[in-house]
Amino acid sequence: MAILSAVLSPALPIPRADWLAGRAQLTVLRLRRTSGVAVLLLLAALVATVERASQGTAAPSAALRWTAAFLLASVLSFVLGFLLECARPTLASAREAALLTGLPVRVIPRESGASQREAYHLAYLALGGSTSAGGAIVLTRGRASLLAELAHGLATAAVEDARAVVIIDGDADAPSVHARYGIARAPGCAEALVGVHLWRDVIHTVSVGAGRVQVIAAGDRRAAGDDRTALGLEEWSRFRVDYDVVIVVAPSGDAAARAVESMVGGAQVACVVEEGVTRQRGVVASADASSSVITVT
Repeated sequence: MAILSAVLSPALPIPRADWLAGRAQLTVLRLRRTSGVAVLLLLAALVATVERASQGTAAPSAALRWTAAFLLASVLSFVLGFLLECARPTLASAREAALLTGLPVRVIPRESGASQREAYHLAYLALGGSTSAGGAIVLTRGRASLLAELAHGLATAAVEDARAVVIIDGDADAPSVHARYGIARAPGCAEALVGVHLWRDVIHTVSVGAGRVQVIAAGDRRAAGDDRTALGLEEWSRFRVDYDVVIVVAPSGDAAARAVESMVGGAQVACVVEEGVTRQRGVVASADASSSVITVT
């Protein structure tokens, strides 16, 4: 009982009722999305086979056996999935992200459409777009491809607001922006930082929504021959003069820390998490270096 109590008791600042409800919701979602149906059918077939092979003159009907097998399989599958989710809990909702981090949370739906465009616009305004000077946004901690997609959505919102925008892939170890826009990975930010190429030679102009944005790929740090991948004060000042909005993609924690360190006082750092995917403890670990959270649902 002590072990079960420890598993079912949240060690994080979330009310127990909300925490357990979130675990149950994610368990049902996983059973629907993954192998839940296959597990149910396998267990049902196993129980039916055992019943068929059993001896006795008062054997239940086939319909009754299959009904009992399905119900038993459903209960066992849910209990197993629930215990696994409790053992290694993932983020269940935007409200849970707010309780864990104490930071403002912006929600972006996965499905494209009017609601997603509106969510990007609100997130852009919340992350500094509402000010006359624009600002810098650092997207961090999420999957590289997801961060690139979020950068695209925020850039689209900024372009609709008639802002000059540049997207910088700040992590040469996990590059993603070049694939999103179909441009070459190198030369890019890494080469420009060490002087192998001029900044104007690594800037690509791409169409975004009804306008255009400037994009700088990550580059190849090995080709550049240096491990300096963060914007220095000189480069940062240049971009802040030339652009209204600077969006930096930095998937890994180290790259994000370097990017933020060089932008002290001038950047909004958004930790990106995915509902039902990101582990709770990972969200908590990212909160200290972040000013807000973007939850993808």
